[in-house]
Amino acid sequence: MKVFPIAITILCNVLSSNAAPDFLRTNVQRKEQEEICETTLSPAPPISSSCWSYNAANTESQKGCDNESCEAAVCACDMYCCTTSWDLNCRGHPNADETKKWDNYFTPGCSASILCCEDKDYESYTKTSEVIKSSNKVICPTDEDIMGYMTIEGLKDDMASDYTNSLSNPKDKYEYILCPDTTFDLSGLTATNSTTVLLSDTEIKCGGDGSSSNNCKFVRGEHHLIFHPDLTVKNVLIEGIKFTNSESTSIIAWGQSDSSVTFRDCHWEDNNGYTLIDMYPSDKNNDNRRLSSSSSSALPMLRSLRKINKYESQFSFNSLLSNAESHVKNAIINKEVVSDIANNDHVSLVHDSERRIQEDITPGGGMLLRINDCLLSSNELSTGLILNVAGVVDITKTSFALNNNKAVGLGISDEGTLILDTDSDFVKNINGFSTIYLDASSKLRIINKNSNSDDNKIGLATSENEGMRCNGIFVENEDSECLSTGGFETACYGICCDFGLQCYNA
Repeated sequence: MKVFPIAITILCNVLSSNAAPDFLRTNVQRKEQEEICETTLSPAPPISSSCWSYNAANTESQKGCDNESCEAAVCACDMYCCTTSWDLNCRGHPNADETKKWDNYFTPGCSASILCCEDKDYESYTKTSEVIKSSNKVICPTDEDIMGYMTIEGLKDDMASDYTNSLSNPKDKYEYILCPDTTFDLSGLTATNSTTVLLSDTEIKCGGDGSSSNNCKFVRGEHHLIFHPDLTVKNVLIEGIKFTNSESTSIIAWGQSDSSVTFRDCHWEDNNGYTLIDMYPSDKNNDNRRLSSSSSSALPMLRSLRKINKYESQFSFNSLLSNAESHVKNAIINKEVVSDIANNDHVSLVHDSERRIQEDITPGGGMLLRINDCLLSSNELSTGLILNVAGVVDITKTSFALNNNKAVGLGISDEGTLILDTDSDFVKNINGFSTIYLDASSKLRIINKNSNSDDNKIGLATSENEGMRCNGIFVENEDSECLSTGGFETACYGICCDFGLQCYNA
């Protein structure tokens, strides 16, 4: 009878011990015991560990990795991996024979693959081994079903590599998926080395479905994306990215006239530079405005474009800056011709079914840029949100809210075109001159989606916009010279309409 308490005591000690017999262990405990790596005396790092990623050539952003025992083992035999760069040697170079461990060329046997017991039997490795070997994609930590990018240098490097390969082996589409919940820091990047779209049919999207809810951010830097004047890139799609804290201009859209890009479900918030989107025709030979190059040769191979000088602000709309307030009295609004605004050659109102009939829209030499279901909010800019010289901007279901622009919200000049649908809103924007400015040579097409409803204005929420000269849309007269040198002071005439469709004889 007395043996029972002793037996119970022994059993309790066994249960609380790390040396529990196999029959008392769960399947998980037995699996973990089997997966202990002899070199590190710890389980192998999970498939999402940064020990299995590496820095691209000529970058040194990652030093060491996020698994202490694996990092210690590798850096003990190759200190470079912790002091300078966790490169492909630290991670382990792929071998032709996938059954072998991946090695370190400089210090054989000293790689995470060998020392940290990498398991090549992972299903995802089987599916993506070729991708891992040939690109900077990694398995995204927040979604292991996605192979994507976590650094801006990795993205740029693969885009440059794809450009080089396209010369001999072009693809139908070039897709770059950004890992969800990732911030891409562009600090220190200028027009010379920022992210440049190099190929037609390029798609850069946040997460597998390209949704802004996946939380991919481009932050800081002078520019977030560049469309270079030496390139024609068609059918580009930028999807679900949040652009913030640009120090100059978020998007430089200076591509060749046949270039086209669509921004879908993108957000521009808290930028404080010159403008968010700057459009300028590539054939304008103005050294102060072009992204000029150091030579006239073709684009070089590998990682870089021809050198680009520092971008300068959009001077085309400088006459409209709010510091010209003393001259505002000379900007005369001709109220007598408001009823004729829809009858001139520059403003038209069409039904939604006619949106894609664009035979009458001829770009002045700039590219085509579409903005679909986007948000531009809480930006404070020294010129304006979108400055379109000679290009075509097509805006659908997009909100402009709480922005402070020293000149204009949207400025269109030099035979540029603005296409704007009635599902887009303008709310509480403060502008130096007007919310929208259309010069005498440019066109405005309003796409009316309200034909089957009682709504009679652009946007359901459009309200409370302020402009020093015009709260709504300013359409310049033919004989006006608002943008000419000194013209604002002497001859700036036009028509100011609010966002009501009655202004356009709806």
